[in-house]
This record gives sequence, structure tokens and C-alpha cells, in this order.
Amino acid sequence: MSCCGERRSAAAAASPGEPAPPARRGPAGPPPGLAYRAVNLHYLREAPVRVTGTITRRAYEFSGASPVASVDARDVPGLLLTGQFRRGR
Repeated sequence: MSCCGERRSAAAAASPGEPAPPARRGPAGPPPGLAYRAVNLHYLREAPVRVTGTITRRAYEFSGASPVASVDARDVPGLLLTGQFRRGR
């Protein structure tokens, strides 16, 4: 019986010179032709803030001077839970 590491080593030895597939980092964008809905969120504070969407990991910036921003709908529930935002108009 062999363990996972031995199988990987054997597979690597069986195909020398072939590059390994690149590692995927971060969330993938929407598939081609499929866009996600955007939602306007209204920031309820004055101080500038930069928040990261919990799903997309996209950065959003808000301030008292620019309190409304378009946010990917998948990130809205997490941002609303902070109490710093409401759905914009």
C-alpha cells in the first residue's frame, strides 16, 4: 500500500519535464458571459473606510463624502451585518 506522497512522486517521475498546472489564487471571476448583479450600498458613517467583500474579496471604499458604492450582490449580506451600511437608493 502506498501513501499520497508516494503516488505524487511516482506521477512526477513518470512525466518529467512537463510543467505542473498553475495554482489558482483567490476567487475566480464570473464565467465568461455571466455577470453578477451589483447593489448600491450606503455607508452610514463619516470616516473613510475600505472594506473587503466576504465572498469576492474585492475592496470597496466609502466615506462621508462618497457614501454610496456599487457592491457585488454576493458581498452585500456580509457588509450589512457590520451595521455600517444600508441598501442604497
